[in-house]
Amino acid sequence: MKLPEGSCSVSQYRKSYTGLSSDELLALSQCGGEAVRLYIALALHCYGRKTKGFASKKKLLHTMGKEKRLGGKGWKSNMNKLFRELESAGLFHWGNK
Repeated sequence: MKLPEGSCSVSQYRKSYTGLSSDELLALSQCGGEAVRLYIALALHCYGRKTKGFASKKKLLHTMGKEKRLGGKGWKSNMNKLFRELESAGLFHWGNK
């Protein structure tokens, strides 16, 4: 389907809305692709006025479409690396540490 100039299309399967601010987009430009996907998966659990999410790492991997990684070695440490990348960009904090 060709869209008219100046319009955009969102997937018909998307059932929730996750808005990102221009500041978030600027911060995400400092992150790699996997970290960006993780941030979007996290944002799906924390949209609107909700700023805290309690999705498990397994749930986030499922949301990202990366379930196959669950059986592999080191998936938790890889996930923590992505969280640290988001934290360095000012997009995430671990809470009560």
